[in-house]
Amino acid sequence: MEIVEPKILEAKKKRWAESSRRWKEKYPERVGRAIKAKRAAVIALLGSVCVQCGFSDVRALQIDHVFGGGRKERLEKGWWNILTDILENGSQGRYQLLCANCNTIKRIVNKEHGDGGHS
Repeated sequence: MEIVEPKILEAKKKRWAESSRRWKEKYPERVGRAIKAKRAAVIALLGSVCVQCGFSDVRALQIDHVFGGGRKERLEKGWWNILTDILENGSQGRYQLLCANCNTIKRIVNKEHGDGGHS
């Protein structure tokens, strides 16, 4: 594996991020369709129902980080990469489907809300 100096790596990341931002601005409809399709595939992979109550309306199903930390992971990796990881590697016990109500209850009970560490 090639070793890259931190400054060069950071410059490459900035160029990629800028290129990605411009593409997303130019083709917002493509981004939305792709994310929705990938999210639908992940929901199907995770069983298409809330693991707590069995609710199955996909409009209210949420991909939950079982052990919390979802916000941090989304900021670090981005939704696209998280969804890709789930599709390629399965949930590995780290993700589950919860309906909006059950996810809110879980965050309150586990004190995951309000501190930036919620899922």
